[in-house]
Amino acid sequence: MRLGKALGALAMIMLLGGCGGGGASDNGIEKLSADNALAKVKADAAAVTSVHVKGEIDQSGKSLGLDVRLGKAMGTGTLTISGGQLEIRLLNGTAYVRGDQAALIASGAPASQASLAADKWLKGSATTGSLSSFSSFLDIKTLFNALLTPQGSLKTGSSTTVNGTKAFSLIDTSSSGGTLYIAQTGKALPLRILKTGSGGGQVDFTDYDAKVTVTAPAGAIDISQLGQ
Repeated sequence: MRLGKALGALAMIMLLGGCGGGGASDNGIEKLSADNALAKVKADAAAVTSVHVKGEIDQSGKSLGLDVRLGKAMGTGTLTISGGQLEIRLLNGTAYVRGDQAALIASGAPASQASLAADKWLKGSATTGSLSSFSSFLDIKTLFNALLTPQGSLKTGSSTTVNGTKAFSLIDTSSSGGTLYIAQTGKALPLRILKTGSGGGQVDFTDYDAKVTVTAPAGAIDISQLGQ
């Protein structure tokens, strides 16, 4: 069960991600070139300790929903894939996954294994093996590294408001790109990604630096016991 392709699709259509930026002072993001604005976003995002990521994207004609709270090498939340749902957690270098049969099959599990593993907590290495791809959705450093890489050239957009926050946009001009909305006051943190290329979708980033609590589920089955 791997979601590497899903993460790649997410990175392609999201360009960048986040919602935040406290304080009322203008951060000057609208005065910078597109490349310098992106560099500022990367610098501010690197200092973030947690974020809430929620939205839905189109992946090759299929919907991928996510609602996750992630911090430094830890996180918890859900993925919705092809009508099925996966609960995912990351803690102390271990990835935990519990999904229904539909979601497990959509993630790449053979039907015979999916029927055995459905609705059971599975655990495995967060860096290698069958569950490692899930941890990419829950580690803030990994996710931002993926999302802060545009697919094409960037151009500056205009000022607007996102979730009540003054924002400035950067536009990825590639066919698979999207529009990044950045907080224009306080820290230059991403507020929203809107897919503008093929497919579609929107992802919002909120609750920067809020406390994230993750617990290891009891009775989780080591994925190695289920073979490949």
